[in-house]
Amino acid sequence: MYAIRKFLRLKQISKLGVVGFFAAFGIALVDTIWSIYLEGYLHNPSYVGFISTIFMIVGLASYVFLIPVVQKSSKSFLFLLALVMFFISYTLLSFVSHIYLIIFIGVIISVAASLKVESFGIIIADKSKSNEISKNESLIYTCLNLAWLIGPLVAGFIAKLYGFNRVFMWAAGFLFLAFVSFESFSLKDNKKSKPSKENFFYLIKEFFSDRQRFYIYLISGGISVWWAFIYIYGPIYIVEHGFGREIVGIFLFSVALPLVLLEYVFGKLASKVGLKKMFIMGYMIMGISAITCFFISNYFVLFGFVLLASVGASMLEPTTEAYFFDITPRSQRSKFYGIYDTTIGIFCALSTFLSGIVLLWFSFNYLFLLLGIILILMAGISTRVKNIVEEK
Repeated sequence: MYAIRKFLRLKQISKLGVVGFFAAFGIALVDTIWSIYLEGYLHNPSYVGFISTIFMIVGLASYVFLIPVVQKSSKSFLFLLALVMFFISYTLLSFVSHIYLIIFIGVIISVAASLKVESFGIIIADKSKSNEISKNESLIYTCLNLAWLIGPLVAGFIAKLYGFNRVFMWAAGFLFLAFVSFESFSLKDNKKSKPSKENFFYLIKEFFSDRQRFYIYLISGGISVWWAFIYIYGPIYIVEHGFGREIVGIFLFSVALPLVLLEYVFGKLASKVGLKKMFIMGYMIMGISAITCFFISNYFVLFGFVLLASVGASMLEPTTEAYFFDITPRSQRSKFYGIYDTTIGIFCALSTFLSGIVLLWFSFNYLFLLLGIILILMAGISTRVKNIVEEK
């Protein structure tokens, strides 16, 4: 009992990390097998990319339409609602087999993902002091990436031994755990603000009229391009080259490992040396690694450069969102965070769609060239932001 009471006395941010871990673990289980699960029905990697693009466009539209809902609603209620939507969707996927029903459930998951990201991000910011945002974001992302480290490994072996349906059942169970832990920790965030009276197009104009918000919107999107490629096309590439489902899990486990080990370190370092330097260094490492992969045919050497790219990614994930919160007054976060989060949907959709087009005419290696060019471009854009130092 003492251990339980001590656990429940964790700091609010640490509790959010525990909740985030459970939710991310369930989502990671499904995302590991999602693309090869869809290809089992669609029988073409390009079609998987196009369907995934539709899901991402739905997620993007959700960010837009949820802005007034997020502003006037309890963030904790919205987060719990998202968990329930995930739980129901994964439970249904454990026994349905009709492709159109699967696509419909995929649409529901896309909406739930937007709601989860938007509400959870604001909860983290609301429970952080201004000079601790980067450090707290790094702690949360470390917890999330620990889930994305272990989840794919578990999913790969479950899929190999018991099939995809059992993966969905396990995923639903972890979303239920996230719901229960959030409620047990009493992590309330009932802050509300009046929905903006301006129409959506005016809000977009206001958001992008600030040059720094425009830059961080693009920079934050670049990392989404990489992860969309890794989690959608990576598993398909592995299976089509004769490797088993368990190798998919090992691959995604390995790709997430640098993030778990380094994100908190880089987050603390960024708060001292400045966020701008992390952006430039991270994207240069990723871009050069991706372009190098274009010229490599050996699987193991190629895999090594993908791991190196993950080191660059670990410099970016917690710091990009921290930069947005640093340049946005606390009173305007609910107003602009939904628009900021559309960068995930836009750049994921762009990545999957362009990759699908490339695969219609070229070999898989050309995707690395495309990605490398985009990532190097992001490094160039990063030179335009302010070098915010949180701990002076």
